[in-house]
Amino acid sequence: MTRLILFTAEAEGQVSHARLRELCDDHPRDLTLRLQDLVRRGLLVSSSEGRFTTYRATEGSEQSSEQSSQQTVPSGVATSRRRGYGSQAHQLQTIVALCQSDWRTLPELASALGRHESTVRTHYLKPLLDAGTLIRRHPDTPQHPHQAYRAAGSTP
Repeated sequence: MTRLILFTAEAEGQVSHARLRELCDDHPRDLTLRLQDLVRRGLLVSSSEGRFTTYRATEGSEQSSEQSSQQTVPSGVATSRRRGYGSQAHQLQTIVALCQSDWRTLPELASALGRHESTVRTHYLKPLLDAGTLIRRHPDTPQHPHQAYRAAGSTP
């Protein structure tokens, strides 16, 4: 959640509580506490108080979010952090890029795309699997609890 807030603040220039509610399913109170924590840690700066407060990223937050994104997403891979943004073709390319170097689970892919797992499964993974672009770690057991995906022809 922290990375989503910092990425959104950087990408859009600011972030608000209402915008975060559009982007994720977290409880509004949890969002409030997270925003307050980021302000307290000096990663965000608030512009007012009350209902219409907006938050901007500080210099230190850019480095923090870059470091955290490098830990979870391979370098050079553009991810979409906002629901409803990016074409399906772009999302498919992102998934293939994420799966080039290593096995990726459904929760990892959903998090990187900023989408729900069910959306990633039905709209992105199924077409890529059907086309043979992705392969399953456990091909004989599609609903295996440790199922992961990798780009066909790549070597992890």
